[in-house]
Amino acid sequence: MQEDLKEDAAATMQHVFDFCELDNSFQPNLKVEYNVSAKARVQTLARLTVTDNAIKTGLKKIIPNTYLRKLRKTVTALNEKDFTPPPINEITKLKIISHFKPLNEKLSLLLNRDLSHWNKI
Repeated sequence: MQEDLKEDAAATMQHVFDFCELDNSFQPNLKVEYNVSAKARVQTLARLTVTDNAIKTGLKKIIPNTYLRKLRKTVTALNEKDFTPPPINEITKLKIISHFKPLNEKLSLLLNRDLSHWNKI
């Protein structure tokens, strides 16, 4: 559960490893944040880093791939700014809650956890 990961990521991952009968001596890097909301400061620069274009083709001819990857990662990081997504439309939210409510209830029983807050508006 996301709440468990936020509260104690290491213990949650160990629990998942145990449940899946995986080697629980593995210690994942929990300092890296994935899927952080961000938005490009300059859209054109963002497109240049992800699409095939003459600039990338030329750079590939003169710069080794390992350096190109580092360059792309650096340029992308410098071009990002924090982004807070807009709130979800209330009608859409109601539809989603309505659709997932029976599944959330089944999951709640399966996990023996109260997930009723997932079904609240």
